[in-house]
Amino acid sequence: MVSTSVLNCLMEISVLSFVFPVVILLAWKMRTHKSLVPAFAGIFVFLVFAKVLESVPYALCLGMENPVSGVLRSNYILYAVYLGVAAAIFEEVGRYLAFRYFLPKYDECQNAITYGIGHGGIECMIVLGWSDLQYYMTAIILNNGKGLSDLPKTMQSYFKNLTAFDCIADGISAVFLLVLQVCLSIFIFQAVRNEKLQKRLFGLSMIFHMAFYIPNGFYQAKLIPHIVSLLLELLITGIALVLAVDIYKKMNANQTRKKSEQKRKESAEKGNVWNVASRKLTNLDEEKEDK
Repeated sequence: MVSTSVLNCLMEISVLSFVFPVVILLAWKMRTHKSLVPAFAGIFVFLVFAKVLESVPYALCLGMENPVSGVLRSNYILYAVYLGVAAAIFEEVGRYLAFRYFLPKYDECQNAITYGIGHGGIECMIVLGWSDLQYYMTAIILNNGKGLSDLPKTMQSYFKNLTAFDCIADGISAVFLLVLQVCLSIFIFQAVRNEKLQKRLFGLSMIFHMAFYIPNGFYQAKLIPHIVSLLLELLITGIALVLAVDIYKKMNANQTRKKSEQKRKESAEKGNVWNVASRKLTNLDEEKEDK
């Protein structure tokens, strides 16, 4: 029997997981008046690289019976490390390719955040929203008479230990991951446009992406409580956010300076054209007077 509080949390978190990213994206669109194309590119990259390409090594390492899958299934920490490494490799490579080859014209720094909201938003919807919706439907079936023993062992363990706090904590963790995806998008956006910092920023994004999965592995292994896992995720996200804000401010300042210089050049060119035209008119007037 699943409690009413858990059912309510599952449904509410599921709904918020679908609504929250859309609201954030629309609010950012209204604030910046920039195109949503980078957001759709982020959605596409996540679906292709995280859900399709990443599923291949997942099937090999976990979907089949072999020594590697046995080790990963029996050790939550190694499992979390594997998830972090796989997610970092596929998603960061996809993010880099998107900014490098598909979005070269979207070179304003605001587009990095737009991309991050799209990438992180669809992840929030699928990983948390859709999963919680499935759990909610399963819990309803359980409460209507189906025995817990009829479910797979992993699902049995999940529903036996599930609390309202766990549902809320998963929602908070998803928000942290969405913020982190925006930060990583800023890192890669700058890496594509600054060759001197390219390797450093790409490596930094890989490290933060991998590190985010480790606290949950410690929690699943029962080495730390859920609240400590959340705090560690907050710490990782917070450090990434501080670095991303600094990079974004510098990019925005450079962007503003370049626009100002461009306007000055255009004004100067218009002034030169006007001076040339004035001289020609003066010469014509002088020629008429001479005649």
